[in-house]
Amino acid sequence: DISTCFLGTFRLFKKGKRIDLPGGARQRSLLAYLFFHAASNIHRDKIIRWFWPDHDPECAKNNLNVAICNLRKFLEKHMGKEVICFRNDYFFINPDLVLYNDTNAFLQAFYQGKECERHDKAGKAAQWYQMAARLGSEFLEEFQQEDWTVWPREEFTEKYFHALDVLSTYQLENRQFDAALETLRNMLYKDDCLEFVHNKIMACYLALGKKEKAVRQFHECERILKEKLNMRPSSETEALYRTAVGIRRA
Repeated sequence: DISTCFLGTFRLFKKGKRIDLPGGARQRSLLAYLFFHAASNIHRDKIIRWFWPDHDPECAKNNLNVAICNLRKFLEKHMGKEVICFRNDYFFINPDLVLYNDTNAFLQAFYQGKECERHDKAGKAAQWYQMAARLGSEFLEEFQQEDWTVWPREEFTEKYFHALDVLSTYQLENRQFDAALETLRNMLYKDDCLEFVHNKIMACYLALGKKEKAVRQFHECERILKEKLNMRPSSETEALYRTAVGIRRA
């Protein structure tokens, strides 16, 4: 019946058709929160602690009731049935609905990859990790300031980096250098301070015989580490640089 996407911006679909979300950021965040926890019953007080922590109890309770009322009207208009249920101080998503969400798909692919890793099936692990990475990593990027999103965002980012790290290693070992470069650039797009990723990119360029690009990558890494972390490149990175410029260590 309903598909929800949390990786990237929050999106809601009914039978493949995207639904325009309600206008208020707080309402959209609350809607995302309820759908993300669709497998659980959530106590009213827990929602209040996340969304109205600084309000007095009666005011916070009233704010929640108004927000839920508006969301119910919005969902009933588009879904034609009750979506948000309430019983004994707990809110929950109607268990009769068939739900899909991209975070579950991401986790399924990720853990399949981990299982293949444990059984030394590098090629299969790479396939699963690539599938997970294509779904994205940035959990609800428009709600960066919402406290409830912090832990899920960290979890998905960590798993995303692991998936791409293993995938890029497999691609390098199998001389899929162009694919590895794309994978590694995706990692730097998320965090350009990852020195080991710069190292892998330099190794790709050296394997392709593109020493000039390896040198440029070193200087880019050197600049970023200096500006953002006040650090110098490691001895491993400098060794790759010397290889690129043809300097042997005395």
